[in-house]
Amino acid sequence: MSGTIENQNESGNGHQNENQNENPFPITESPIPLPDEACAVDLAESFAKIVIRCSRLETSLESERRQARRTLRELLLGVLEIDDALDRIAEDRVEGEDPAIALARCFRNILSTRRLLTNKLNSASVRPMDLRNSVLNPAVADVEGYQLRPDLPDETILEEIMHGYWLSNEVLRRAKVIVSRNI
Repeated sequence: MSGTIENQNESGNGHQNENQNENPFPITESPIPLPDEACAVDLAESFAKIVIRCSRLETSLESERRQARRTLRELLLGVLEIDDALDRIAEDRVEGEDPAIALARCFRNILSTRRLLTNKLNSASVRPMDLRNSVLNPAVADVEGYQLRPDLPDETILEEIMHGYWLSNEVLRRAKVIVSRNI
């Protein structure tokens, strides 16, 4: 304590040093009572367990990221196969061929490419919604128009203008539909 008094006397102003020594962030709240069990916790052991768990979670997350990259790569390679098939359809011309035969061949090739696309989407857990003749579910479809149909329950889906798709059990794309009105 005498060292503190000497410093105050040397500076000639005891109040200035007092202000400099004050805690700028004093704790003014009452301490929170701790349960007795909290005092028995080994903090080093608990911290080590948290570090190990964090490491395991990071490893798991990295594994999931690698799997997601593989899945995306497979999907993109499938899209490239479809692009190649469409290129072949666009370039498939036989000089002097009957236009009706050429059109029929082109149509078969388009259907084949569509099957290829459907298979690729299925392998990625993407599947179309089957909403026709069901009652509108606003969580999966948007109404684009109405048709007067007194023979059907109100808001029965009559037509899908744009198909909706599921990704596993989640909505990937909402459908656009025409529904009935029975007014």
